[in-house]
Amino acid sequence: MNTPAVPTSESSAPTPHCSWCDKSQNAVAVIVATPTERARAYICDECVAVCNHIIEEHRKESKLPAVYETKMAIDWRALDKEVGGCWGTEPGIRVLELIVGEENIRGAVDHWITLEPGYGAAEQVLLIMRSKVAMEYCYEIYKKEPNTERAGRAIFLLSELADWNFIRWARELMEDSNTRWNALVALEQVLAGPLDDDGIDLAKELLLQAESDSDSRLRERAAEIHKRLAADPSLKHLGL
Repeated sequence: MNTPAVPTSESSAPTPHCSWCDKSQNAVAVIVATPTERARAYICDECVAVCNHIIEEHRKESKLPAVYETKMAIDWRALDKEVGGCWGTEPGIRVLELIVGEENIRGAVDHWITLEPGYGAAEQVLLIMRSKVAMEYCYEIYKKEPNTERAGRAIFLLSELADWNFIRWARELMEDSNTRWNALVALEQVLAGPLDDDGIDLAKELLLQAESDSDSRLRERAAEIHKRLAADPSLKHLGL
């Protein structure tokens, strides 16, 4: 983010000086002021460069990356109480969400969508967590930014993360020509996992509809998914 330099004024106001090296605005390339009038201070571009150098040297001397410099104490008792007792996968995922923080989870989704350096790490963490927060945020992006590349990538990620939580959006996404392919991929994953009877009925209905779709590619893909699920002995309860 570019921070504007202090503008040159024709008035009789005193020339700003760097609060660190005391050089005037006229002696440096850029001088930046604090954002508010309270406790006004200035710093010049030369002192910023010195600060950046000191921080970088400190990070090099540290045995751990900067992201690990601050130790985080985890109150497991409080977390267990927060989720009503952590017995099973779902409360365990919720505990992870509380530890990582919902803002950081949404940040990981944004990081992956924009393909910023490190997006692979963000993706793998999201895949491990299967976070409901991440899924809901993917859907939120789809609704708020329709017909955009960002929305398309959000639904792709949602299809990768999909578990039983996905079923609430399944029909809508299968009816959208922009998202139905990813929604079909998600249906296979959802049907292969824990799902209640209502969820199974809906997922099977949507899969069968896809098998008779006017799009031949979608039909073929749906038939392949049906065949794989039907051949899995552990999924006999689906009745495919």
